[in-house]
Amino acid sequence: MLRFIKLLETTPDHHSDPSSSTRTQRDPSEFDAFWLLYEDSCMQTHANPQKCLQLAEKYQKALEFLFGYGSLTNVDLGVQTDVTCFSIDKDGIGCVCFAPVHVTDVPQAQRNACLVLADLWMRVDEVEITIDMQALTLRKLVRLVREASAGDMVHGLALWETLPCRIRGVRVIEPEGMLGWPLLKKRLPRILLAKLGAHCLFVTRTAA
Repeated sequence: MLRFIKLLETTPDHHSDPSSSTRTQRDPSEFDAFWLLYEDSCMQTHANPQKCLQLAEKYQKALEFLFGYGSLTNVDLGVQTDVTCFSIDKDGIGCVCFAPVHVTDVPQAQRNACLVLADLWMRVDEVEITIDMQALTLRKLVRLVREASAGDMVHGLALWETLPCRIRGVRVIEPEGMLGWPLLKKRLPRILLAKLGAHCLFVTRTAA
């Protein structure tokens, strides 16, 4: 539990100084439809070239870590997964749900999440995130942490940090009687605000 919280808290946050970023040397093929769309979406959201550069570099590193290459051009984004899924409401807001309890293979779950989130940000300008932890137990959380490397955690979180759209808020569906949950619940709002620039709301399944 403490390793998990420490890794979340020590990765660079949503408000870190863009000028401190060192530009990665990219192949000319980077300037393809995927990256042009990402940079356009990012600028519409943040209107800050330095910040968009910082997010693009972090996103590219995550793609390279997960897939071995830094673009999703011509990649099929229509993956079906019960870990990460989304819908779009009548107002055009993307509603994405992440359910860590369904993760059986951490690297594959993260690759799938990457494709789902890319499909989402290409469609919408605003998203609301739900983290469904209702069925999560301490045993399941410990298993996930043991199976995930530090790179898995850092780059997995980067997929959410680098979404090039506005995040309206994060809703966390609380686990029922999970040992250690009070400690995580105390830290989670600060982590989400730092990483995503969004406040979170804790709810129970009946209220969700």
